[in-house]
Amino acid sequence: MKKGVLKFLKRKKNKSQTGIEHRRTKKEEKKKKKKKKKKKKKKKKKKKKKKKNTNKNKRKKKKKEKKKKKKKKKKKKKKKKNNNNNNNNNNNNNNNNNSKNNNNSNNKTTTTKQQQQQQQQQ
Repeated sequence: MKKGVLKFLKRKKNKSQTGIEHRRTKKEEKKKKKKKKKKKKKKKKKKKKKKKNTNKNKRKKKKKEKKKKKKKKKKKKKKKKNNNNNNNNNNNNNNNNNSKNNNNSNNKTTTTKQQQQQQQQQ
């Protein structure tokens, strides 16, 4: 029992105690109401926090998307570069082959009649 209630009891010893019970229940109800109010306030605070988080999440999401885009761009660039390199290599190879062929064709000597006669004599 609380001090206040004890004092109240001492003062009114002779009277019936229904009044005290009534008073006690009223106090308890008030306390309950107060507690409920406090809880509601806490909930509101939580909602505010959530809002902050959503903004943070939005920022995070944007950052992630930006990174993804950058990565994609980089990949595309790399692919293009590789393709170009491949094409260049192919072209170089073709050119080399062509030049070899040309060289070969240039190296081919036409035999003259004299040379043919010499070959036959041997």
